[in-house]
Amino acid sequence: MRNPTSTLSPQFYLQHLEKTKIFDILCSSEVVGYFKYVNDILIVYNQNTDIEFQKAFNNNTEFNFIPDRETDYKLNFLDSTIARTTNTLSFNI
Repeated sequence: MRNPTSTLSPQFYLQHLEKTKIFDILCSSEVVGYFKYVNDILIVYNQNTDIEFQKAFNNNTEFNFIPDRETDYKLNFLDSTIARTTNTLSFNI
């Protein structure tokens, strides 16, 4: 049987990383927003810092973050599609 605490341990570790390493990376970058649900993370940042931002995450954490970039101004996150226009965001399920 699966251990009931097996899902909690990664969450505790991710929270620890957020407080010790990820917070510093977010503060030093041009991050507009950081949103997390369980193990899905949405980070909104300036496109000019794209490569340096990903390197900072992969070099300073034990995780290998693989970005899912927007295509045609759309991005999927948590079974939703976020569409970006000039001044607004729209959400579709």
